[in-house]
Amino acid sequence: MTLPLMAIFFVPICFGLRDLYIWTDPRAVAASPVLRHRADYMTPVFFLIWSIAAAVLNKWSFQQDGTADVEPTRKLRALSGPGMVFYPLTATFVFVDWVLSLEPDWFSTMFLVLIVVGQMLSGLAFSIMLLAWLRKFKPLSEIVTETHFHHLGMLLFAFIMLWTYMAFSQLLIIYSGNLPREILWYAHRIAGDWMVVVWFLVLFHFAIPFLLLLSQDLKRNPRALATIAAVVFFAHIVDLYWLIAPSFSTTGIHVHWLDFAAPIGVGGIWLAAFARRLNSRSILVLNDPRQTNPHAE
Repeated sequence: MTLPLMAIFFVPICFGLRDLYIWTDPRAVAASPVLRHRADYMTPVFFLIWSIAAAVLNKWSFQQDGTADVEPTRKLRALSGPGMVFYPLTATFVFVDWVLSLEPDWFSTMFLVLIVVGQMLSGLAFSIMLLAWLRKFKPLSEIVTETHFHHLGMLLFAFIMLWTYMAFSQLLIIYSGNLPREILWYAHRIAGDWMVVVWFLVLFHFAIPFLLLLSQDLKRNPRALATIAAVVFFAHIVDLYWLIAPSFSTTGIHVHWLDFAAPIGVGGIWLAAFARRLNSRSILVLNDPRQTNPHAE
């Protein structure tokens, strides 16, 4: 339900499209055969469909909290099933516009899947951190056990492996093909001190969390698992920076104070909105038919 807020944060980007995206310049499109082929497709995409779906799901969930009738849950399942297919498809188009088109001559069929998997990984890491904090308070303190964190730890482990597999597969395919257009994208991202960021991601987005999550005890320890999740969450923010910033700084890292102020400011406002929404409802679902009948349809 914070998607409308993020749509508002997107407005300044719309005013700066010509500074960010070369495909918004008619002269550049006319001069580039690649851009001419893509010009009709690459247009700004907004959050409308996602926001409507989120609002409808939220409405039915709230209705289920107020009634013992199973109809709201049936509606939730009917929309959520196709939604799990619909979101990655729409996200694919969106991430082509937002990220891939920063360097429109480059393309990768693996890149869009990598972004979606990264979203799932960072969302899971955030959920683990949130649950580790909220478990100290009722009613979660009476319900959440070490087993819940163990299962979440296994999921985090699985998504770290999946993200790493996607990232390495993309690199391996492009490296083995050795085509100038594709290899140039990686050349920007290992130039100069960008290589420091690469090693940071290898260590903190994969190697260290992977090794730590091999431990059953750490996965069952809420504080330890939340710490690992926080490391993965921060590392994924760095990964997004590494995907985007080298498009504008191809020779090395050029740090600006806005690189820190923007995520802190936007993230802080988002957290405040999220906490307000979270505090306005029961933190546990009410009248969910699956609580009394796990096989309820």
